[in-house]
Amino acid sequence: MHRTFLTSLCVAAILCFGPAAQAQDFHDIIRPDFGDAPRPFRFERFSYGTKAWQRGSIIAAKLPDAPVVIALPPHPAMTEAYVYGYSWFPTFLYDHGYAYATFRAPPTRSAPGDEFASGLAEGVAEVVRQARERGFDGSRLILVGDGWSGLSAALLANDPKYLEQAGVPFSTIKGVLILDGKGLDLAGELGRVSDFTRKQIGRWAPTPEAVRNGSPTDQAAAPNAPHFLFQALRNNGRSAANAAALAEALRQAGADVEIRTVSDAQEARDTDLGNPRSQENDALVGFLARATGRGTATN
Repeated sequence: MHRTFLTSLCVAAILCFGPAAQAQDFHDIIRPDFGDAPRPFRFERFSYGTKAWQRGSIIAAKLPDAPVVIALPPHPAMTEAYVYGYSWFPTFLYDHGYAYATFRAPPTRSAPGDEFASGLAEGVAEVVRQARERGFDGSRLILVGDGWSGLSAALLANDPKYLEQAGVPFSTIKGVLILDGKGLDLAGELGRVSDFTRKQIGRWAPTPEAVRNGSPTDQAAAPNAPHFLFQALRNNGRSAANAAALAEALRQAGADVEIRTVSDAQEARDTDLGNPRSQENDALVGFLARATGRGTATN
């Protein structure tokens, strides 16, 4: 019960877009002893601009020179519920020698996709700066997104212009982890979603050209990040279709791509990223090590 409540709180407060939901920072929600295994976490806030929403948190790794895993927010127009939680993920990353960071999304629900992606890139640039100040390796980044934030991760990982305009070399993105990604094939997604969700998409992608520009599948020509891991929900055609469409486009462009399937939405909730009960932990550790070139799971 305690874990389930905090998982729901974490998802609502961190991954959802609304200003009220973002009133709490990540380190105010996830406690150092979460997961029944006390760890000497350091939760540190940072700002990357003068606006109230330009804030984030970083959780230090246990050793220097650690790669950095960044959980990205979704476009603020998208309000669909999320399946995954991040309540175990920070402890999992800490135990395996990674730093973890997250930051808030630009709050404008009508922001065009390009504008939103540029705002994400600015957040990533600040994470890199903060990581280097703390002795971590800002040249080895893993982007993570679930649901509509999977679209955020994919957009940054298959179009260099956003990160490079923010001063982040595209080569720093070593891998992308997408969990039940939504909008990865945005044109196809428009035919799978409700009228309400189509209206939400229309706020930031109102024309066919905007849909193409905001669709990772349509923008998957090389260069891309070199490694991608997708988790799709079994018996969920929408989840599988999004992963399959982008994965195939990325493979054709030369990326290393793996799709893994979890049983259903309930299992995904019950076995969050890094939860000791999850059957996906070994695959996740292997992906992180392969993508960052570490060869082993820990420092």
